[in-house]
Amino acid sequence: MIYLAERSAYFLLSFFYLLFPFILPMDNKTVNTFLTVALGIIILYHLILTRLWPPLDLIYTKRMFRRFYTPAVLEKKELLPPPALRKGDRKGTLIVLAIYFIYIFTAAAITYFTDIVTWNLLTAWIFFLMGLNNIFIYKICLVRLLAMRNTNCCMDCRINGWDDMLIFSVLPLLFAAGEPLNQVNTGLIVLILAASVLHLILWEAGLVLFPERFFPWTNARLRCKSCKKRPCVGTVKGKFHD
Repeated sequence: MIYLAERSAYFLLSFFYLLFPFILPMDNKTVNTFLTVALGIIILYHLILTRLWPPLDLIYTKRMFRRFYTPAVLEKKELLPPPALRKGDRKGTLIVLAIYFIYIFTAAAITYFTDIVTWNLLTAWIFFLMGLNNIFIYKICLVRLLAMRNTNCCMDCRINGWDDMLIFSVLPLLFAAGEPLNQVNTGLIVLILAASVLHLILWEAGLVLFPERFFPWTNARLRCKSCKKRPCVGTVKGKFHD
């Protein structure tokens, strides 16, 4: 239920930030106030509660840490993928990277060469992506269906720890969106980006140094019994069930 509420809140905030400036014209001071609220929500809820709060221990996003690792005894040989896939879907990862760079350069070009991108549009887009990410995690993942075809679910996803960076990397475009930002919002943007980059570095470093922690065929904590998603959202239902 909490995930449905979270998803709904993100989409409502997205529509609010997109439509409200057309209902009530705002000066730069009001713009910065509303932007502070948006960035504060992202930091307090998304980056602190969902990433650091113990009751929301989402194993699949924190698997780089030792406390989320239990060596697996592989009883079902069918759990073991072909050698080329034992460290993740490399082909799917490259497809996602290509799509991401096309997306980010297109967004930057539109922001730089046109006047259609504003602070409220970018803020609404970020909240929309956060809601969409929630759907990908708890309902159906379009990234898995379109690019990561050799990935079953979050538990064996090679790029699961990329979501913060993929979502928040458009934040610097706020500096070119037209409205001047105050020092508070500049600091909040830098803080969110720094947290996203840190999470990405920890994820990639962990994958290089401790690859056994990242996949259900070597980490028993990533098996179905530790998953909180009901019903199963995997391509093969219960694939990592012991």
